[in-house]
Amino acid sequence: MEPIIREVWDGIGKQATIPSENYMTLIKPRLKLSHNVIQVGDDKVCIGEIPGHSYTLEGVSPEFLELLDLLDGKYTVPRIIRSFQQRHPEVPDQDILEAIQDLADRNLLEDGAAESKVLSIAEMELYDRQILMYSIFSESGKSGFSYQEVLKSRRVCVLGMGGWGTWLVQHLALNGVGYIRIIDGDDVELSNLNRQILYRHSDVGMSKVAAAKAQIATMNPHVKIDAIPTFVPKDAAKIAELIDGVDAVFLCWASLGYYLDGTAEEIIHRICFEKRLPIFEMAADPFDVSIGPIYIN
Repeated sequence: MEPIIREVWDGIGKQATIPSENYMTLIKPRLKLSHNVIQVGDDKVCIGEIPGHSYTLEGVSPEFLELLDLLDGKYTVPRIIRSFQQRHPEVPDQDILEAIQDLADRNLLEDGAAESKVLSIAEMELYDRQILMYSIFSESGKSGFSYQEVLKSRRVCVLGMGGWGTWLVQHLALNGVGYIRIIDGDDVELSNLNRQILYRHSDVGMSKVAAAKAQIATMNPHVKIDAIPTFVPKDAAKIAELIDGVDAVFLCWASLGYYLDGTAEEIIHRICFEKRLPIFEMAADPFDVSIGPIYIN
């Protein structure tokens, strides 16, 4: 009996990244949910659709296509072998294992038995599309939801809830960052509404951070928003307190902080540098956009 795979692997996929001995860590191996299987003709099949993360196989046998059907995440490796050999008893265990290994080596498999201990069923459904995207790039059989778990564990601080901050917070929340501290001492004005995405006409006169928190709660109730209604002072101790305990800082207000000495922005950058805390700065005036950190003084 010839091997169940008689294939020529096309070079559109990247090289193997999973050590050969690691496929057995996949308790219930399945083709990545992000990878559709497209059959072209009788003996040619494409697994996946994203260039660099997909493979075209030529000269495949009908038996190999049957094996692909068994890689749906419902069966352990011994059960897959048993089910396959019920149809093809002449195929030895080793050929089946090598076929599974070949797919694992090309980063096309994930573990159907993996379950998140962090994300609820509702969160898994909410983030379904981005989890599929993470699965495409995932290596070593790691489930796509494991990256979503990392996002949920992250804590960030957004300074300024205007035209930049509101858009940023909305996307951070929709992507599932678990904790977002928002800081701004201003109230919502009518002129804010055409560009500050989280506010409504009914919010005019309301604290910006309170209005933003309420709006985010309707978009993603799984994200914790810590709303602090204050302006950031030129006070190093106070700033250190405001950004304490987070994994990244986003500075989102228009300023000339990178041209002047002694500003709150300069203090923020210095403290983040000392704490080795990632900081992203974004600001704009009517003609220029700056994304940093950028300091020229």
